[in-house]
Amino acid sequence: MKKSIVLRYAVLASLVLGIGPTASAAYTPSLAAAVASSGTVKATATQSTQKTDTTTTAKTDTKATVSPTKAAEEEVARIAAKNKNVATEKAKAAAKALPFSDIDGHWGQEAILYLHKEGVLNGYTDGTFRPNEAVTTNEFTNIFAKSLDIAKKRLAKADKKDAAKGKHITATAASITDGLITDEKADGISRQKFAIAAARYADALGITNIHGKKAVAFKDTDEFGASGLKAATQLAQEGYISEGADVSFRPHDFITRAEAASILYRIDTGKNINAKSATPAPTVTAVADTKDADTILRKEAAEEGINNDAVATSAEAQDTLVDAAFKELNRLYKTPGNMQNHGVMYWKDNVLHIALKSQDDLDKLNARIEKLAADGKPFLKNGVITEPTRYSQAEYDRITANFERYYAQRQPEGKVVSAYPDVAHNQLIVNIDKDFPYMNDSIKTAFGNKVRVFLLSPTTDTTSAKTADKAGNSSTAEAAPAKEDA
Repeated sequence: MKKSIVLRYAVLASLVLGIGPTASAAYTPSLAAAVASSGTVKATATQSTQKTDTTTTAKTDTKATVSPTKAAEEEVARIAAKNKNVATEKAKAAAKALPFSDIDGHWGQEAILYLHKEGVLNGYTDGTFRPNEAVTTNEFTNIFAKSLDIAKKRLAKADKKDAAKGKHITATAASITDGLITDEKADGISRQKFAIAAARYADALGITNIHGKKAVAFKDTDEFGASGLKAATQLAQEGYISEGADVSFRPHDFITRAEAASILYRIDTGKNINAKSATPAPTVTAVADTKDADTILRKEAAEEGINNDAVATSAEAQDTLVDAAFKELNRLYKTPGNMQNHGVMYWKDNVLHIALKSQDDLDKLNARIEKLAADGKPFLKNGVITEPTRYSQAEYDRITANFERYYAQRQPEGKVVSAYPDVAHNQLIVNIDKDFPYMNDSIKTAFGNKVRVFLLSPTTDTTSAKTADKAGNSSTAEAAPAKEDA
């Protein structure tokens, strides 16, 4: 049976909570791609840090080894190119399946798709949604007109089943937006004005004070108007927006289409973001080098109890462990290489981790591992850690590609030094070498909590080092997605 794993970021993934200053130097993408697509060669890519050696291995049933001959090199290049083409076509197919060309991997994708399906928000004639553009004054009224209409139909349907309810929604779009559109030619609607309308909408639906009048704080409380602060407080109490002494609401900034969709999505579905749980880490953290970033990630992991002892240190033991893992994953997903769409496999501190999106798949894999152990084959049980993950390797690849495009547009002179999944926290860890103005808030708006950025050797001509300190946890209405959201 062929064994396969997507290794485009596997070596970097193996450095989760264990990166080093030479994070990308030893990885051979073409060789790894050849292994991933053909299943006919054996390859080992090794990364070293000052603290630990991490190795990502892919292997098949055959024992053929890539030899340093021209013919072998040409074969590796051919297979790598073929694999890249297949991956590209798959990405194109996934993007084509979406109604808009610019939301794939966006933090607000789920909310946007929901509002689009409900007929509340549409895209543009060029096939885009433009999630980061401001809500116009015309859209502002239409959003609540359509949302109210849908809510009334939903309530009428429920009342039909239970005549005793007899509830009615008397609010109109005009009453919800009353007094908020002071300039119809304005470029957008401020975040606090949208908060006022959203709070009125929640009142109309009868879902106010469900969670009680708990204390709420914002970092920029003194920038609100009285009505805006009252509305934002109400929304935060219900968990529809994030709050906290270190959270900036930015009341006078224009609200974006994705942010508006996110708030309405949470109100309509009741998906509380539980924003006042643990204080989130800053989006951008300035560090001297990757060693400092490594120290920060390891410290955070230790504080959360995410720490494992090494169990397979020799190359031979790791090869055998990977073979056994591939055998069970291919049994589970039928097609070799299909795991990339269902989870992530990576090495961390000489421990092989298998992270799957589906709890049902995890249960099946764990049951199989237990059965093998009961039959006198405890190798996987003793050597593999299984865990859940929000994203698959294919999804991490898309997030990486989206971030690289985003960063190139905002800092053409900058470089993405490395990018790899932190599966334990469902984040993509990215190391960059140059900052740009308002970087922290910009990344939060574009990616929410999906991406954690470390700025290496920060420059002094822009604001990120100071911004990371001043606005470190600067959050927007979308900054803390619902726990089950992507």
